[in-house]
Amino acid sequence: MSKNVKIALIVLGLSLVIALAVFLKREKTIVDAATDKIADTIDELDPAARAAVVARLGIEAKDKALEVKDSLVG
Repeated sequence: MSKNVKIALIVLGLSLVIALAVFLKREKTIVDAATDKIADTIDELDPAARAAVVARLGIEAKDKALEVKDSLVG
C-alpha cells in the first residue's frame, strides 16, 4: 500500500471519529435537555404524586431489565 493511500485512510478514519464525536455530543445534549425537563416536571408535583411517578418509573425500569435479562438467557 502506498504512503498516499495510508495517509488517506488515516484522514478518513479521523474524520469518521470526529463526526461520531460531534453526533454523540449532540445526542447527549438532547438527552440532557429531555432529562432536565422531566426532572423539572416531576419536581413540580406534590409529594404524593411525585412518589407515585417515581415508583411507577422504578417498576417500568425493573420490568424492562427483566425482559432484557430473559431475552439474553433464553
